[in-house]
Amino acid sequence: MNQKYIYIFAGKNQEKTMKKIVLTLSIIIGIITLSKAQDNAIGVRLGYGAEFSFQKNRLVGTERIEFDLGFAFERGLNGAVIYQWTWDLSHCICDGFQWYLGAGGAFRYWHEEKENDYFNIGGVLQVGIEYTFPTVPIQLSLDYRPIVYFSNKNGWYDGICAGVRYKF
Repeated sequence: MNQKYIYIFAGKNQEKTMKKIVLTLSIIIGIITLSKAQDNAIGVRLGYGAEFSFQKNRLVGTERIEFDLGFAFERGLNGAVIYQWTWDLSHCICDGFQWYLGAGGAFRYWHEEKENDYFNIGGVLQVGIEYTFPTVPIQLSLDYRPIVYFSNKNGWYDGICAGVRYKF
């Protein structure tokens, strides 16, 4: 048997190790319980890069917050936190459609071949439409997101992204 395994579970630190395991399992169970009680979504956004996306829904009524973290054109890391307001379009189109509008903050760490790396922070707006299938927990979205960066390399960047998320 592996010596390291025996030491961790039968050595001097057994009590500390068990406390860490119980604490970790408690945190995981708590997160799962809270996420099941909410109407959240996790997935990807693709467009001018690729982002992992998480939506925490029903903060106040139909308002939510979206967290995105991704890569832009293999040159950098970008992220955004956006507070969104949503409106149901079921009466206009069909069940499952809604549109949203949001505002928040963004950051970007960028690498240029012949220049120094730089870090930007800025403001972001977002407007989009999404469809959640009534029989499966899948959400499709299409949005437009302009971003204005204020530090280092100032600039305006925008793009259209398509998203696919799993609702839970």
